[in-house]
Amino acid sequence: MAVIQGTPRDAIRISYCLEDEIGEGNPVRVIELIVELVYCICPEIFDEIDNKNEEAGRAKYPARAMAKLLLYCYTHRIKGSRKIEEECHRNIDLRWLINEMTPDHWTIAKFRRTNGKIILQVKQKLTEILKNKGYISGQEIVIDGTKVKAYAGKNYNNREEIKKFLIKSDKELKDYMEELEKIDTVETELNQENEALKKKMKELEEAIKTQEIIYNRLVENNKKWEAKTDPDAGMMLSRDGIIPAVNVQMMAEPINHLIIDNLITSNENDEGMLIPTIEKVEETLQEEVKTAIADVGYYSVANLVAVKKKEGLRCFMPVRRKKEEEIKFIYNEEKKIYICSEGKELRLSRRNVTIRRVKVDMYIGTSCMGCPKQEICTTSKVGRCKHKYHNEEEVNELGRIMESPEGLEKMITRKCTIEHIFGTIKVWMGKIPLHLRGKEKIQIEIDIWQIVYNLKRMINIEGVVGLLNLMSGIMQENEVKKQLKTT
Repeated sequence: MAVIQGTPRDAIRISYCLEDEIGEGNPVRVIELIVELVYCICPEIFDEIDNKNEEAGRAKYPARAMAKLLLYCYTHRIKGSRKIEEECHRNIDLRWLINEMTPDHWTIAKFRRTNGKIILQVKQKLTEILKNKGYISGQEIVIDGTKVKAYAGKNYNNREEIKKFLIKSDKELKDYMEELEKIDTVETELNQENEALKKKMKELEEAIKTQEIIYNRLVENNKKWEAKTDPDAGMMLSRDGIIPAVNVQMMAEPINHLIIDNLITSNENDEGMLIPTIEKVEETLQEEVKTAIADVGYYSVANLVAVKKKEGLRCFMPVRRKKEEEIKFIYNEEKKIYICSEGKELRLSRRNVTIRRVKVDMYIGTSCMGCPKQEICTTSKVGRCKHKYHNEEEVNELGRIMESPEGLEKMITRKCTIEHIFGTIKVWMGKIPLHLRGKEKIQIEIDIWQIVYNLKRMINIEGVVGLLNLMSGIMQENEVKKQLKTT
């Protein structure tokens, strides 16, 4: 059977043009055009980096080329700076994209960690374009968070352990000082022992000073622990056990499934992130959110109160149901008391008590002592305590909404919109999802992933040629506006 014969390796190529090797429908042209479009709209950010320290050392690689390089490589799941350097030498698409420039891995890594504002600008302008063209709307948004492993080891600083160390070290330091006083009173022949003790004291004082800084940082940020190699990452429970991670919040629109924006936090759960994410979307799109859809992780009575304060906002999130108890409690509106399933009464003990940022009334059992089910009901020596939220009716109303056909439909929308976004991006990220440390630098990488995801999604919607025509039209409109301003 005949086989295909390739071109001989020693064949001489008379003419060679990179432009001819890149077809009109090649996705690399999308990366080229989006960066050029952002440069066309706001060139000052790129020029500022290009002109910085221009008289010092050798010439630098253009900021536009470096931005294109990062976006292209992340699009193809190439994240390590050494791997990116290799691609510059062998990848024909990349050689076309950055005009056959070959920056080394150190230059690539430095640009990525120090020029986040370029990536931020590309992200913001892409979102603005998608909004202006009707692909993104902030009227209805879907919110969710996921834990992403930080670029750090599993060794961590524990606040309680540091506290114990400081107490123990303080006692040791006092003992050393007492021993030093005793040595000072005897003959000078003990000078060597004196110096050794002073050295120990100095080392201990330095250790105490270091641990105090870490302890104060943990207290200030209200964290129980933090990763040693990346203090901005928290130690979070995941499927792989407790790992150093960040909580990535993403806000998407449910029609085209495009990401509107993202937010990085070290919070271990999503409960306190509902309002910040909504406000971030409103800041990004410059319009008010009408409907927010979230999962049960965002539920809290405090969030219900905050949502009520924002006029015109509807929020769909499942009510967190408490574990079923054998003892049931029913509130008697007429007598203003709780009655348990054993017939015992819980009467009002205190009003307007603040529990988890919301006001409650506290009810205490009056005859719990001696009840046959006391052991499974409460360990209190006073009696069973029950909290009645001031806005309990709002909680019940949310429960009724979520059980309605509209509420069930919104939950399906949430799953179909946000879950596959996280799943897709996490597959792209791979086993080592992040290559930068610190909250600000991690934000750079997540912003890159948002840009890459939205570009790929738009290619699926419009096709490469359609998306190129869209961006070319915007660039032409911007050039016309510039000419009108100058004339």
